[in-house]
Amino acid sequence: MRKKIYITFITIAIFILFMGTSLFPCISGKTSENNGIQIQTNNDKINNIFSDKGNDYWLQTTDEDFNSGEKIDIKVSNDSFFLNRTIYEIDLIDDESFENEWPPLYWRSSGEWNKEGDRVNSGAYSADCDGGFAPISANLETLRMDCSIQNISEIYVSFWGYDEGSDEGDYYLDYFNGDNWNEITRLDNFGEGYWEYYYDIITDPQYFVKEFSVRWRVNQLVIGEHVYVDDVNIGIKQEKFAMSGSLISQSHDTIKLSPDYSEIKVNKSLPSGTSITTWMRAADTELELEYASWYTDINQVPNKRWIQWNVQLDGDGNYTPTVYDVNISWTFADDEIPPFIEITNPELGYLYFNLADLIEFKILFRFPFFPIIIIGRINIEVTAYDNESGLEKVEFYIDDELRWEDPDKPYNWTWTDNVVFFPYTITVIAYDYYGNQNSEEIKVWKIF
Repeated sequence: MRKKIYITFITIAIFILFMGTSLFPCISGKTSENNGIQIQTNNDKINNIFSDKGNDYWLQTTDEDFNSGEKIDIKVSNDSFFLNRTIYEIDLIDDESFENEWPPLYWRSSGEWNKEGDRVNSGAYSADCDGGFAPISANLETLRMDCSIQNISEIYVSFWGYDEGSDEGDYYLDYFNGDNWNEITRLDNFGEGYWEYYYDIITDPQYFVKEFSVRWRVNQLVIGEHVYVDDVNIGIKQEKFAMSGSLISQSHDTIKLSPDYSEIKVNKSLPSGTSITTWMRAADTELELEYASWYTDINQVPNKRWIQWNVQLDGDGNYTPTVYDVNISWTFADDEIPPFIEITNPELGYLYFNLADLIEFKILFRFPFFPIIIIGRINIEVTAYDNESGLEKVEFYIDDELRWEDPDKPYNWTWTDNVVFFPYTITVIAYDYYGNQNSEEIKVWKIF
């Protein structure tokens, strides 16, 4: 079968090479006619690309936008960015196990609360309250602690407790909010006959006050009933912001060779003691952008196609500026010049032969009746460019039928259809980003 195909190809090639009749009308090579293809300016496409004729902008507003850049001590969240936060733990009472004076410095105790060594969780002593022949009431209070500092996120309270025989309603834990004591939980059912660990995270802002305190309150404890407290820890967690950070955007193609940058606008919030600074840089290519100089004055930014912004945030540790969007705008001269386009392959006056990429050649062939002859597949190659708004794409047509769109260099398409020996029109159309277009077409004879 393959042998028959080779013979057929060779027979046709010989026939074309030596044929000299005038059975076919004279067909020219390249032509500027559109051959029935509708070539119109797409105004909708232009309006989508440019906000107004002669003006354009680059607006970034989302998490995706900001995360595509380079962040230094910056957090992105809820379509904004701000300085990183760090959580610091500050101990107010650190492992109080009642080993020294009683009560501990600035603590308060009443009734039968004291330190004893008969039952401990660690060390030699614990705080202990013993019941009496007559029911007794007693309180053990920590020192008053300043929990009113800025950016506090929580108070943590922990201790070890042991309950020996107390009844329901005998023993409670209270928190002081600066004005009143609030009952938090029963302790008469906590650590019954063993040491149990208590841990609580307080996020209620009523306790973020200057005189926060914790109280162990005994009520009606009788003979043979005992409660113990050991290893008390109380502290706060505070959010602190980085003092400085920056976000460098991704690079952006304005699609203009000489844009005149007019404004960088930042939608932001600036608490007292915070600030932001903006920079811009521009270059002819994305690669060159990495080495371009930064400018704080937009009037100094060169009129080059690729741009990038840098926003620096400065705070005081307690507050951060927040950026919600960044918008750079520029103007440009109207682009009324169509792009350049030229078909570079196939060429006028040649015969092209390609047998499934196994045998491939082209030879000079000067026959007025057959300006270009193609046997087998052919790679249609185009040179196209636009020096104004830039080239958007190149379209490839065969006899008015769109066969391929190519948005990137090199612009080419391989025509592989098996067809009968007949004249065909190859048309290519180049579009720039402003909607201008240009086309070129050639007529060829093709088989297989």
